[in-house]
Amino acid sequence: CISAVSRRGTSTRRCGGGSRSASTSRSPSQPTSARSSARRCEGDAVRQVLARRGTAAPRLDWVGINLKDVQLDASVCLDALAERLAGFSPADVTNLCREAAMMPMRRAIKGLRHDEIRRLKREDTDTPLCQDDIEQSLLRINKTVSESDLGRFEEWLKEFGST
Repeated sequence: CISAVSRRGTSTRRCGGGSRSASTSRSPSQPTSARSSARRCEGDAVRQVLARRGTAAPRLDWVGINLKDVQLDASVCLDALAERLAGFSPADVTNLCREAAMMPMRRAIKGLRHDEIRRLKREDTDTPLCQDDIEQSLLRINKTVSESDLGRFEEWLKEFGST
């Protein structure tokens, strides 16, 4: 879903490549009126919130999808990583995996000049992702939605949503 808010406070939400859209007018007296448009395309949000609150299995799937083309060191335990990612959204997991996947390259080019970097061979930069890379990424990437936001959204789902 894509959301846009104009200067007048009109909110537009498009889902599924623009095939459905809903517009609402948002006023200070109705801070949640923009959420009513989310009801029309709630499927993505519902799945995301329910997966974030659930077991580590969906998070393990997200990590697997994002790291499928990345060489992993034997020290990397994806099950333990999935457990630590409780509360992370799929987008957060994607950002974390991208950050971690770049760490071996950053190590390879650290301290090199531009011309030295250009002369590097693939073998010099194609090192496996290790557990330390993931730890460094966890320090850089945070959850984007707080637990209180998730709680409010779950209450909203109970009142207005359908699951």
